[in-house]
Amino acid sequence: MSLRFILPSILITATFAFLVSLGFWQLERADDKRSIEASIKQANTGSVELIKKEEGLQSKEYYEVRLQGKYLSDKQFIYDNQIVDQVSGYYVLTPYALEGQSKAILINRGFIPWNGRRDKLADIVIGQETREIKVQISKPIKLSLIHI
Repeated sequence: MSLRFILPSILITATFAFLVSLGFWQLERADDKRSIEASIKQANTGSVELIKKEEGLQSKEYYEVRLQGKYLSDKQFIYDNQIVDQVSGYYVLTPYALEGQSKAILINRGFIPWNGRRDKLADIVIGQETREIKVQISKPIKLSLIHI
């Protein structure tokens, strides 16, 4: 065989192997998504449980739970430059300390659109009295940071 036939054969074989590996990768992704859907379905079948310690939250991803404690309103912040349904705005994130616990949980209190006015923030003040809230637990998405 000449080089004229060997080189295209190698390229075709490599391309075929690459495409087959992409197919298996897509099948793995589909299995992962089915697993997540099953977890969400299982989480939504039970009653809303009251969680008293942060250790109890580790195994409750996608579950709706009740928490008792208070917001740490002096530590809240906004997560700016977000777009939801083609509307720009920000999320209000407030730490929430469970009653009798030293650690806090970060609660996303919702999205607030800018409505064309960046010079005036919405009133996001919240009292620090003890209260019970109902939340859906989700693990944060890990974002990579660029250090300059």
